[in-house]
Amino acid sequence: MAPATAAPAAIGVPPAVACGLIVAAVVIAYSNSLEYPFLFDGIPLVEGFRTLSLSDPAAWFLPRPRAFAFFTFELQNTLHGLWLPGFHLVNIAIHAAAACLLFLIVRGVATPRLGPARGAAVGLFTSLLWGLHPLQTHSVTYLYQRFESLMGLLFLGGLYCLWRAAASGQSWPWLAASYGCVLLSIATKEVGITALPVFLLFDRAFLATSWREVMARRGWYYGGLLATVGAGMIYVLLNRSHYLAGGLLCAQRVSTWQYLRTQPEIVGHYLIQALWPSRLCIDPSWPVEDHPVWLTIAWGLVAVAAAATAWLWRRDPQLGFFPLAFALVLAPTSSVASTIDLAFEHRLYLSLACVAAAVALGTVQAFSDLRLPAAILGTVALALAAASYQRNTVHSSPLALWADTAIKAPHSTKAWANLGTALEEAGDREAAARAYGEIVALYRGAAGFEQHPLAGVARRVPRTIEYVWYGYARLANLALDAGDAATARRLYDEITRLPALPQGGLDHLQIKALRERLEALRERLDAPH
Repeated sequence: MAPATAAPAAIGVPPAVACGLIVAAVVIAYSNSLEYPFLFDGIPLVEGFRTLSLSDPAAWFLPRPRAFAFFTFELQNTLHGLWLPGFHLVNIAIHAAAACLLFLIVRGVATPRLGPARGAAVGLFTSLLWGLHPLQTHSVTYLYQRFESLMGLLFLGGLYCLWRAAASGQSWPWLAASYGCVLLSIATKEVGITALPVFLLFDRAFLATSWREVMARRGWYYGGLLATVGAGMIYVLLNRSHYLAGGLLCAQRVSTWQYLRTQPEIVGHYLIQALWPSRLCIDPSWPVEDHPVWLTIAWGLVAVAAAATAWLWRRDPQLGFFPLAFALVLAPTSSVASTIDLAFEHRLYLSLACVAAAVALGTVQAFSDLRLPAAILGTVALALAAASYQRNTVHSSPLALWADTAIKAPHSTKAWANLGTALEEAGDREAAARAYGEIVALYRGAAGFEQHPLAGVARRVPRTIEYVWYGYARLANLALDAGDAATARRLYDEITRLPALPQGGLDHLQIKALRERLEALRERLDAPH
């Protein structure tokens, strides 16, 4: 197949009409989320918002990781304060724009292979399957993860400009625009560095007939990307303390080997969720895999998949591009760059495009009559939109979010801690005490002090111990509120014996306040009447 060299032209459904359909579908799927609050990570994000001075644009960008995404949040805060619909509308607009770019890219590269009508159909349904998938709610409805969706938009913007550079007679302006998009993508989220290998493979698969042609035509462009990626990696190393504080690039409670060996199982989970999004969980608290049989099976499947991908790339680089791009985009968070959280489903935001494209392409090519695959894919897109609309409701409040997470990941002390807090804030102290009690039970089971059905899983979750002190402290405070000083003292004594405490140790603000309450109560009881 010849590389795409013709400039974009209206084929089948006009691109403007198709993009209008995509935008309308995305807006409808997310229309019930406009009033939902910032949750979890979003709360400290909001607390740190600056009000930008419109007369001093030089101060808009602080030299910090993910500066461009922070800038978009703070610009909105400056313009309209904490008006929630404004933040949601921007997140939805980012996602809809990314879906439109995906349509234009896939349509452009599929047309030479399939013809105008089928190429347009593959592009349209790839975009709809990707844009309406409920996995994407983790990066759209969950406001904080604009970091992921904005990175994805800029990444796709860079890829679109690269395609236009090859398709037009004026490549320099498009390549400059592509470089700018990649630069902003890296300044939004570090995974943007994967643009270099993904764009190179895309160029070879769809735009050039050989690697020599790629380098001859756009070698200077890739040299610039390589220098930028190198500078970005140096920046990460120089700011390593920032990432360590957030549980990134660290070996605290999880080694690089433990992280790496578990990733094949997690990537398999991502693929299953991409094809059948059931029991989505915003924080699955994935345990380290240590069973030799499961590790052997998982890594055996990786070897088979790698061999199959290599064979597919040699046979047909265009088809081989999809599994390669899927793996490369996930590589920073699914290899050796260990984080204390082994899995997050929002990490699939951009890689999901490869799955959607493969499904759309395979379905369209399976039938001679285009109407049948259009009906099948249209029905699937409608089902995904309905699932996203329903999934949005999980983000309506902290109570809804953490109740859902505790149901899906009952071994997670993090889920129970946040659920207990939400229940306390809702005034249900009895239910909050049960949630905190589950933290204590999970810890005691994981430590071998008593039996618990989820002890084995909890023992292998790196964050299990991190929330144990909080469960004890909140239970002690609830006991004091109920007048049970003996239970409160016993719980505080257990805190002092825990193997891990928050920063500040026993002088952490909440633990210190509990100790002071107990001391004040003892002084009152010891005082002569």
